Amino acid sequence: MELFLRVRPALLASKASHLPMPPSPSPDLEWSAEFLPSVGLLLAATGLFLGFHFGADARKLRLWLRQRGIREPAAQAGGVLLRRLSGGLFLGLGSILTLALLEVPVSQWGIQEPVWSVTGYWLAGMSLGVAGLLFFNSKQPAFLRQYPEIRASRVTRAGAWCSAGAWAFYLLGYEFMFRGLLLFPLVEIWGSWPAVTVGACLYALAHLHKAPSECLASLPMGILLAAMSLSCGTWWPAFAVHVFMAVLSERLAAWRHPRIRWGT
Repeated sequence: MELFLRVRPALLASKASHLPMPPSPSPDLEWSAEFLPSVGLLLAATGLFLGFHFGADARKLRLWLRQRGIREPAAQAGGVLLRRLSGGLFLGLGSILTLALLEVPVSQWGIQEPVWSVTGYWLAGMSLGVAGLLFFNSKQPAFLRQYPEIRASRVTRAGAWCSAGAWAFYLLGYEFMFRGLLLFPLVEIWGSWPAVTVGACLYALAHLHKAPSECLASLPMGILLAAMSLSCGTWWPAFAVHVFMAVLSERLAAWRHPRIRWGT
């Protein structure tokens, strides 16, 4: 009898473990006004980048210039420059409009003066790291197929300055979208690391059309640029590093390319 009393609870427990579990409650999809800022920021940033990526195609802009009598290689260079300029304008103004519509305070746009006590260290460290990485990566055939984007056999000094200026204008809107529209406002909503992680993942996905090495490097680079922006209190230093990275990529690729003379 005593043995039966000991075995019976074990049998009951074994049978209970095989019984179907009650269904878990379905996720609550009820909308709340508190979701609007984060949902609006994410949808706006995604829509802005997709609109720019498919709407400002350098090949279509090149064809548009050729139809208006612009000959090669000026048409190819013009298509690249127009893409950068239109991208900077579209992403920048779209970000400002989104922030204004969502009533995000200007203090959360990340455009204030940097914290100078740490900014210099960040700029020096990031610039040295980027320069070393690009120097070795610029030897790769995939890198040379993509850069420099202007494929003329000879680019004058004025043309090189125009290209650098177009890079800066484009990256001004680009950084404003990733850091000013996404990072700083989302930090106020979610906290630092969730905002940094989401922003870095979107930043990496935005590089899927690039060379594999650049796309893979964009994830840790996105984390570093976000951390740099938060540490400095603004995204201006990240913008400076990004411009340095773009211009140096162009110069290194032209230097290594046997048929391109750049800035002469």
